[in-house]
Amino acid sequence: KYPRWLRAWGLPTAYPRRGDLLIFKAPADSPYSYETLWGVRHRPYNVKRVLALPGDTVAIEDGQLIVNGRPLAESYVNDGVLNDQPPLRVPPGKVWVMGDNRLVGESLDSRVYGSVDLRDAAGPANLRLWPDPGWVSRSATPPATAPRPAPAQSASSRAAAEDRSSLHHRRSRG
Repeated sequence: KYPRWLRAWGLPTAYPRRGDLLIFKAPADSPYSYETLWGVRHRPYNVKRVLALPGDTVAIEDGQLIVNGRPLAESYVNDGVLNDQPPLRVPPGKVWVMGDNRLVGESLDSRVYGSVDLRDAAGPANLRLWPDPGWVSRSATPPATAPRPAPAQSASSRAAAEDRSSLHHRRSRG
């Protein structure tokens, strides 16, 4: 819970980051937030991936997750189906999360109950049990967005690039 307390005390922390696996309780005002176990109604903890941070805009278009206008490359996701969702801005102090298992009906996440308040977050997950058991690394860089198509080159710039390539090839061969 240390990242949560650092944030609560106003100390600088890179928590949460896009791509973190976050342990949290779903929003209290959602009917999906509660379960009853042995006659006791409670809000269980969930583990989902942080995909959008406060101030980010998130949308789903043609089954592709779009964050801040750019498609998000997600190598960790199974082949689930995403229904389109109009763009929405994540409010301050909240994050937008989704499960990696996106088969229809398998993941209750921000698509269902909205953004998650950071006050309901316990912290990042350090250990993963599925699909690849082991420690979760928190890289300094968030998951890359999908590459944009390269700008079209004119015929003259393509020819110049080919000339430079063939010149380099001849020099390297001796």
